Amino acid sequence: EALKRRLNARIEYAKFLQDTVKEMAKEVQKTRSGEIKKTAEDLDEFLNK
Repeated sequence: EALKRRLNARIEYAKFLQDTVKEMAKEVQKTRSGEIKKTAEDLDEFLNK
């Protein structure tokens, strides 16, 4: 049971981090230009796979 709880907690934490990175990438796409914007777009595309 303790192992299940720890694994579930890690999964939820990973989901949270993924969502956070997606939001950050979208924000960068809106506010930046050039290579940084392209990198954010690539990251967003990768995370949506």
